[in-house]
Amino acid sequence: MQSFPGLEEPLTAALAGVDDSDRLHGSMDAENKIASVVPIRDAAGERLLGALVLIALAPTPASVIFELAPIDGVGLLVLAAVAGLAGAAFGMMAARGLVNRLERLSNATLAWRGGELDVRVSDPSGDELGQFTGRLNHMAEELRALFEMRRDLAIVNERNRLARDLHDSVKQQAFAANAQLGAARAVGRRT
Repeated sequence: MQSFPGLEEPLTAALAGVDDSDRLHGSMDAENKIASVVPIRDAAGERLLGALVLIALAPTPASVIFELAPIDGVGLLVLAAVAGLAGAAFGMMAARGLVNRLERLSNATLAWRGGELDVRVSDPSGDELGQFTGRLNHMAEELRALFEMRRDLAIVNERNRLARDLHDSVKQQAFAANAQLGAARAVGRRT
């Protein structure tokens, strides 16, 4: 036992019949080894026959990486392929939603261009595209109100123009009637 420091306590516990696994192993720090001791009993489990000592090199981070490197290379390749496929599938789903939202917005702008300013785009999301859609809806509403104001102003201007024309026409007819009346009086005085 002197050539295996760190083995004394687990071996003593195993030979004493201890079954507690925490007391049946130890480390040999100087040699970077781990020792485990298993008590061996007879078939009935009543009599201790001896102990089996297992000594193994303790794994270090470098040894684990070196041992797993061939497995990790293939594993990383498989992981990269699976991640790539999952990313592509997610990208397609996200792009489909984005394309649908942009198509609705495009259709609305075409309607606005055609003068249908009552068309609105529904996009309740709070992201940048949803905020942009809300601003465009607001702009369309303001344009609709502006065009209604311009139409109303044009109607008022047309009414005013017609009133002026009518006034001018009435004034001209009154002048002509007055001139004819004056001419008739003048002819009537001569006769």
